[in-house]
Amino acid sequence: MAEGSPWMVAIVLNKYLLYLAIAAGAGSVFMLTQAQASLLNPFSWRYGVYSSVLGLVLAIVDFFLQVGLFADAGLVGLADSNYIAMIWDSPLGWQFVFRVLGFLLMLLVIGWSWKQGQALRWQGLLASILALTLLCFAGLHAGHTVEHATWVHWALSFHFVIGLWWMGCLWPLALSCQGLEPVRLQQLMQSFGIIAGWLVPILLIAGLGLAYALTGSWQHLFTSAHGQLLLAKIALVAGLLGSAAYHKLKLVPQLTEPYRAQTLQRSIYRELGLGLAVLLLTAVLSSMVGPATLMN
Repeated sequence: MAEGSPWMVAIVLNKYLLYLAIAAGAGSVFMLTQAQASLLNPFSWRYGVYSSVLGLVLAIVDFFLQVGLFADAGLVGLADSNYIAMIWDSPLGWQFVFRVLGFLLMLLVIGWSWKQGQALRWQGLLASILALTLLCFAGLHAGHTVEHATWVHWALSFHFVIGLWWMGCLWPLALSCQGLEPVRLQQLMQSFGIIAGWLVPILLIAGLGLAYALTGSWQHLFTSAHGQLLLAKIALVAGLLGSAAYHKLKLVPQLTEPYRAQTLQRSIYRELGLGLAVLLLTAVLSSMVGPATLMN
């Protein structure tokens, strides 16, 4: 069960795709609550439903990858009933249950909205928040933070949900630059900016708290593999924050001018590229590289 084994690589890649599925669900919820983006509802419905179905499949795949990792007997180990029972009775079993419930609820909420041909109302929004909460709880039942204090779990929860919501909104926002007229596009971007203005500080505070809890000292931040990858993630997040500030302060106020929407779209795609790199690093950090505080 070495960290660089094929099983671990598969688990990291699967977790990365799980992050993307959760992010897409959160992004679709945001879009379906914005009246000015109603022209994009058909895309938002597909975005949420397809990502929820993908998330269900990935949750099942992750469960059996964990079985294969512990059985350590090649592909035959995937069907080992003893290890299936062991994983089911462990925190990984609860993680699987919460993921399935979260994705099922998200699928039902967005699927119902699609069937009715209506945007999400407050009931659907609350149910979607519950779905994201279940998916968040899934991450707390396994991983490097299980043995940490309660505040670390809360910090991870806020950091996880807000970060994935941010990343999940970027693709539909980029598409909005082509699908909406300038005034509606500006209203949508301003609405996103207002919500992000409240959530991003929480994201940063939670992230700093997690960095302190998981590294334990400034020395570990620079000398351990986990700390060095964390520094790389911080650098990418700094790029994301700079890009977001550039959009909010310069590009969005200029959206009523000719060709500004195309400029904003290109910039959002660059921000999305940085975000995908952040999520990949997060998947590696949470799976293959343990914090220095756990190695002492």
